[in-house]
Amino acid sequence: MRDVLLEKLGYPKKSIVNRILAKDRIVQSGELTQSEKDYLTSEIDRVYILAVLNESSTNVATYRSEQYRYEEILCLYVQLREKQKVDQLKKLFHRIFPNPVFLIFASFEGELMMSTCTKRLNLQNDLKVISDKVVSTGWFTFAADSEYSKLLNSLNFVKQPLANLHELYKHMDSKLRVSKAIDVVGTYPTSGTNQEEVLQLIERIEKLNVSIETLEKEQKKAIEFNEKMEWHMKIKQNEQEAEKEIERLRGII
Repeated sequence: MRDVLLEKLGYPKKSIVNRILAKDRIVQSGELTQSEKDYLTSEIDRVYILAVLNESSTNVATYRSEQYRYEEILCLYVQLREKQKVDQLKKLFHRIFPNPVFLIFASFEGELMMSTCTKRLNLQNDLKVISDKVVSTGWFTFAADSEYSKLLNSLNFVKQPLANLHELYKHMDSKLRVSKAIDVVGTYPTSGTNQEEVLQLIERIEKLNVSIETLEKEQKKAIEFNEKMEWHMKIKQNEQEAEKEIERLRGII
């Protein structure tokens, strides 16, 4: 599966590593709690460095500014034993490595999940980085007719902006962000679609879904019938707003 992935991603030969990264090295790095160390060890079968994208391996320039330092992008392939703790593992991997990471999880069922997380320098201590929101796809397979095949195609190296490593990673991050449209409307946006508008709609839909979950919890706590009905009306209002945004998303895709 790793070889197929590398072929689809099309990284330059000089950047390809495709070798095991010892779990001990990962566990010993970073400030991890004992429970984090335990499930890094128990939930992961193997970790591979698929590729290291830097100036010498890709001819893409490094990027340094007051806020950002993008000198290397690490592409990791993580073979899981179980999928239950994948959300925790995503956050951990992005936290452990100071460089930006393009993370690919693989399940024993043959499914894949990809994740990115943009990073910026801590202005009080430029030896430390601050991780922004962790972005990830849903689980998917290599099916040729899958909408995720369009995502993989869009991530091919030659189709990325190659001005510098920061622009390259931002583009990868953006492609994963708009992949949320697959979960919402079952379609991956084409290259001609206004991706900024897609992102805005997805963010609104996600916020409305979070609001609906919160309201449903409050409704369950309610005892009086009138109070339950009040929460019910608020839930319906949010559901209607979410459906309108979904229809708008479906229309532009």
